[in-house]
Amino acid sequence: MKKIIFFFFIAISSSLLFSFIDFDEEMVFVCDKPTVKCFYYMPCNTLKNQCQGNKIFRVSLSRAKQLGKEKCDCENN
Repeated sequence: MKKIIFFFFIAISSSLLFSFIDFDEEMVFVCDKPTVKCFYYMPCNTLKNQCQGNKIFRVSLSRAKQLGKEKCDCENN
């Protein structure tokens, strides 16, 4: 009986935890350089050139917007 109660407790706890996580959120790439105000869906040469000497991070789309980033397109050179 204790095993059944324990199993249900774990199952309910897990389902509650995963209900708060959004697995389908779109991910984008941003630079930590303050002057770069863009996010990109794929890391491209434009982003690499703008972010030279800084780091590129993969973040959720909502986080990029919170950081004040706007969508930019990669230019084919």
